[in-house]
Amino acid sequence: MFDSKLFEKVSINVSPEVANSFDDLDRDEYFANGIRKRRFCQLKMSHSGDAWNFEKLPLRPFLQPKLNNPLAGGILRYFRGIKVDVSPFLKKAVDVIKPDACIDWQINVHQYRVVAKPGIPGSPVPEGPHRDGANYILMICVRRNNVVGGETTLFDKNKSIVFRETLQEGEAIIIDDTRLFHDASQVLVQDSGSDGHRDIFAIGFIEWSRGKYGPEWERTHTGQVADPALIKHD
Repeated sequence: MFDSKLFEKVSINVSPEVANSFDDLDRDEYFANGIRKRRFCQLKMSHSGDAWNFEKLPLRPFLQPKLNNPLAGGILRYFRGIKVDVSPFLKKAVDVIKPDACIDWQINVHQYRVVAKPGIPGSPVPEGPHRDGANYILMICVRRNNVVGGETTLFDKNKSIVFRETLQEGEAIIIDDTRLFHDASQVLVQDSGSDGHRDIFAIGFIEWSRGKYGPEWERTHTGQVADPALIKHD
């Protein structure tokens, strides 16, 4: 189990196919603090025999309680699904975390591009230091193009800094989201003659029994369920 650690930094190989998939993200219409593009998917992770299995779940909107996200919590946010295979990243994370194999897990995968323009910084985390409401989080820096900044900071429950570093391409960090808060600083263009961007995956691991997927979760926190007409299938 990951219980003895608060976080661990790791290296992750990202294929050119996965890196290039960030060029096909939609603008996040729920994000008012600059330009962010994204896709989203969810999986169910179960252990059988001596291996973890990953089942991609039907696409539904993303929902966070306002407790975790005061800016965009409590609403159903509809995004197109992630196309690329993320299971190699999940396998890397579970090798480190060693999650309880006797239970199933929900995996929320967010694929982000934060865009910076000359004179207009990109804001990766507009809500500031926060928790995602997961058990564990894996954050992967895939690509940094013409940017500076985007420094990742982790805080303990007393808001004391326990980690502060700018993740480079191929670097990742696994976090105990039940015991740490996380934040990221603004992204600025390095060469003012062109735009820049920072591409990341943010992946949450949640005990399945906590029930954060499906109509009942949506109804409890919004009073409504997903509208099939708004689900953005490719």
